[in-house]
Amino acid sequence: MRDLPAIADGKDNEGLADARIQALYQITRDDALLKPFYDRLASEDERQRESGVMAFRFLKLQTAPAQLVNCLQDVNPRVRCSTMFVLGEISDPNSAESVMTVAGNLKEEPGVRQIAIGFLGRMKTTAATELLEKFLTDPNPGIQTNAAIALYRITGKKAKQFPEGYSTEKPTEKQDASNPEASRR
Repeated sequence: MRDLPAIADGKDNEGLADARIQALYQITRDDALLKPFYDRLASEDERQRESGVMAFRFLKLQTAPAQLVNCLQDVNPRVRCSTMFVLGEISDPNSAESVMTVAGNLKEEPGVRQIAIGFLGRMKTTAATELLEKFLTDPNPGIQTNAAIALYRITGKKAKQFPEGYSTEKPTEKQDASNPEASRR
């Protein structure tokens, strides 16, 4: 950890300075270490905001910070998508209501909605059951499929939209409906 750079270098495409801070945070839980990430969330530059969001992936947080949840309202869909993905990894049940709002927003990008739906299924958010049942008739087939998977995770019942051959065992990264790669299928 001592060999990792303390200050980000513009040529560092691996985020080594972030890795150093993330490792230190995991050891110390010193909230002051999170300041650079919070600063990026407030940046004018959308790439910096997205980078700030993604930095929260590796902190092993149990609770999603309000500043991160607020990124669900970012003007950039990539930032919103990344935020949804990171919130899914943090899996804070307190963010479920915000995620349900995103999932139910028909004006939201389908990819962001799909990740939101996956999050609700992974968290087994029973309060989302009625909303997810409505999504089974969404015009977007990806929304329907993710809703069916999420409902199965919550209720244990397969809807007709549940994908044939989809494993009901613990999902792998490729199967997980909250994975952005899976959402693009």
